[in-house]
Amino acid sequence: MKNRILASTFAMLLVLSLTACTKSESSQSGGMTSHENPVASVPQETASPPPTNNAGSTAGPTSNDEVIYSGHDFDIILCPFIERGELMAFEVGTGADRRYGFIRAGEESLITEAVFDQVMSFSEGLCAVRAYDPMSGESKWGFIDESGNTVIDLKYDDVQNPNDWRNTGGLIFSGGYAMVAVGRGSNIRWGLVDRTGTEVVPVEFHSIHGTTIKDGFITVSGADDLVGKYDMQNGRLVIPIENRAVEDFSDGLCVAYKIDANDVIRHIFNWYDTSGNIVFSREGGGFYVGYSFSEGIAVDNIWLTDRGNIPVEAKIFMNKAGEHFGDVFLAATPFQNGFSIVHGTDETGKFMLYGYANTTGKLAIPYRFNRANPFDHGLAVVADANWENYLINEEGNRVSDFVLDTSVDEHPFYEGLKKVRTNKAWGFIDTTGKLIADGFYDTGIVSDGLIAVQRQQESKWGYINAETGEAAIPYIFDYAGIFSGGVAFARKADTPKDTLFQFLGLIYYPFCIIDSAGNQLTEHQYIGVARDSASGRMSLSQSITPFSHGSTIVAVADGDGTFSYYELEIVKK
Repeated sequence: MKNRILASTFAMLLVLSLTACTKSESSQSGGMTSHENPVASVPQETASPPPTNNAGSTAGPTSNDEVIYSGHDFDIILCPFIERGELMAFEVGTGADRRYGFIRAGEESLITEAVFDQVMSFSEGLCAVRAYDPMSGESKWGFIDESGNTVIDLKYDDVQNPNDWRNTGGLIFSGGYAMVAVGRGSNIRWGLVDRTGTEVVPVEFHSIHGTTIKDGFITVSGADDLVGKYDMQNGRLVIPIENRAVEDFSDGLCVAYKIDANDVIRHIFNWYDTSGNIVFSREGGGFYVGYSFSEGIAVDNIWLTDRGNIPVEAKIFMNKAGEHFGDVFLAATPFQNGFSIVHGTDETGKFMLYGYANTTGKLAIPYRFNRANPFDHGLAVVADANWENYLINEEGNRVSDFVLDTSVDEHPFYEGLKKVRTNKAWGFIDTTGKLIADGFYDTGIVSDGLIAVQRQQESKWGYINAETGEAAIPYIFDYAGIFSGGVAFARKADTPKDTLFQFLGLIYYPFCIIDSAGNQLTEHQYIGVARDSASGRMSLSQSITPFSHGSTIVAVADGDGTFSYYELEIVKK
């Protein structure tokens, strides 16, 4: 049952050398920031990971479940994972006779014979493999799952990751898709398959642009590098392959740019809807460099003539009928929450400053800021002409009587609160701009009505009430995690040193579980685990992933230098 860090004698003898199919360790923390002094994070060899859904296997509670806490409202249960080692490649032969097969790590079982002449890495539960096809006399690519079953037939001449043409790490599937090709050289044609092997984009294009997948559409190329848009959901080309460039759909429209075949100076811009109909068109003499639509409005380019008859580029707003409206600005951003940040000269005509335009296209808040940020919940962070930083409302009026340390707005509102920095310390404001708590060296985020905070004058962590800003749990922790379902991981400052776990030269700090009143529910025994999002492989982490939907994965030391993976579950009563 346990994921021991032990290699079987069989595997050691059989695996002559690992191939690209052996996955790299993830060093990601799983979503929480460690508050203790940083410890170097390096790739580590760990136990075989618990099975993942992508691998088509199952994991979960067993008869060895342990109730580690029982309260009035819920129980916390520790569930050992059923170990199922990942597939590992082995090779036999040398040179042109080298072939690869698969075994399962930690088991004395052969999964596939050594019949493949090239293998990649498992990603999203599938591994690209290539083997000789006697019918064609060539080697072909396909995909196997983590049971060794062929799920996509070996019939392709090449495979690539849609988001990384270099196939870094050999991870071919990404976001549920893989690029596949037939033919070679100038005759090669590309398409896209999903994890069932369905060709969601037919294998008939000179190239496909995997990074452009958005809302079921993808950019595809034909001859002479001309591009169009393919509708993956309805299986048809919605924008013909005749354009020099095509943008993504936004607000239901997509602009494509082409050159008139009979007049290379004549440039044509067409805006298409998602059905492939041209909504409006425009001709011009240069590349279209406007923004896509946002909140039903796009920012378009126009040319003005200054006093010396020199063309000057400016901006104007455009509706979905292709009509210009509103004022002209020297610069403008896409609309966000009803406003566009615009650039122009102040009323004296001497200084270039920022203001805000509303959806009528008119200047709603005058040019009087050296820096301006988008509105969020009716408030925006600005720096005035004297570089004083504060908050304004949608009328342009200052709403804060305090000065912010910076005009760079990095923290959006979350759960009705916004993190701000004033007087060289962190605090929180509500949607009225009222400062409800401040004076902290560092803070977490709002979770279950609480915020983890670290006081400026000492290194300990505690929690405040997110509504009132008052202290809720004392400052007694070296680590204070995110609450979910009424519990959080934490580590008390007086945790005994003998609870530390050492593995491969690194020290891991175990965590306990506390409730929203600060009561310690368990001992300090849970070690953080990081899971690679592509391969599903797991490794120890310096930080720990909070509960999500009532469960999370942890490691527990076995007492003999090894550890096991477990699932912690919150069971409501």
